[in-house]
Amino acid sequence: MRRTLSLMTLAGVFSVLALAENYSGKLLDASCYDQQKKEASCDASSATATFAIDVSGKVLKLDQSGNTKAATALKNRADRTDPTKQQSKEVMAQVTGSEKGGTIAVDSIDIQ
Repeated sequence: MRRTLSLMTLAGVFSVLALAENYSGKLLDASCYDQQKKEASCDASSATATFAIDVSGKVLKLDQSGNTKAATALKNRADRTDPTKQQSKEVMAQVTGSEKGGTIAVDSIDIQ
């Protein structure tokens, strides 16, 4: 019985991980994007608190844990600390997670 329960739990964990998708695109300031009605450039910065990602014209918001992960990754990215690299306002990111209702439940995020 214990073995069966362990196998069922393991199968459940792997099935959840199998539903995760990868999203690549431009990282945006979600609050700016909502206020500007898509008219202005709303690039993410180190001061951004809520994030979204523009994936081929479709903008998806990040969940609360995704916002925390994105803020940390953005503050720690390599080109921010290297004065020889010219910093671009545009920030590209790759997000792994599952989307529901226009919001991504973020498993991981990689700032490029």
